[in-house]
Amino acid sequence: MLNNLLNFIQEKCPNSVPLIISIRGSHAYGTSIPTSDIDYYGIFVQNLDDILGNGYKEQINDEKNDIVFYEVKRFLELLSSANPNILELISDPEDCILYKNDIFDEILIHKDKFITKMCVKSFGGYASEQIKKAKGQDKKQNWEHDKVVRKNPIDFCYFHNHEQSINLVKYLNLKNINQKYCGLSKVSNSKDVYALYYDRFSELMPRLSKFIGKQKGFHGISFEDSNDLRLSSIPKGSKFI
Repeated sequence: MLNNLLNFIQEKCPNSVPLIISIRGSHAYGTSIPTSDIDYYGIFVQNLDDILGNGYKEQINDEKNDIVFYEVKRFLELLSSANPNILELISDPEDCILYKNDIFDEILIHKDKFITKMCVKSFGGYASEQIKKAKGQDKKQNWEHDKVVRKNPIDFCYFHNHEQSINLVKYLNLKNINQKYCGLSKVSNSKDVYALYYDRFSELMPRLSKFIGKQKGFHGISFEDSNDLRLSSIPKGSKFI
């Protein structure tokens, strides 16, 4: 595999000099499974003619990003900014390193000097981005927690009591009122204001109220599949809440 990686560098950037090639990802962490791909990364020095001309490449990789190599200039830029992937590269154990040019030892002997306070920001930002990426991919472990529940019109209603107001759903729950036995009627000269009625007798004894003719016949507050509130014909003499 090492020869394939060396040939990969030469195909992408002819006459370049590889500095280090390592295994990364699950195989480096010891968390791989039989179906896990092996990922590789490393550093190379591009040919001087390409650097001085228009052929400079700060990074080369395959289509799946299973293989990623950084040109030494780009590597040093990332290293100076405490990039997590780059700090990981210079800290790889010996059994993960497939190839290392002796020149690269000049960097490795100073690797501890790159562990600075900047790591707090770079590693924290990296962790935050990984969380966003996981949520953006609609992972199963996040879906149940973050899925959007469709709201009904009643969720946007508020019950007014003197100088205070409370969300109507919360108010109904506090008062143990089932909205199916409520009735709404518009309040004249007051836009988007409704009077709220409640037929407790029909809720507690639906069969008896129907039998003795005391059922109010309220329609509830909201439809199941509509964005509109549901109004009711209010019998004369009914008292609103």
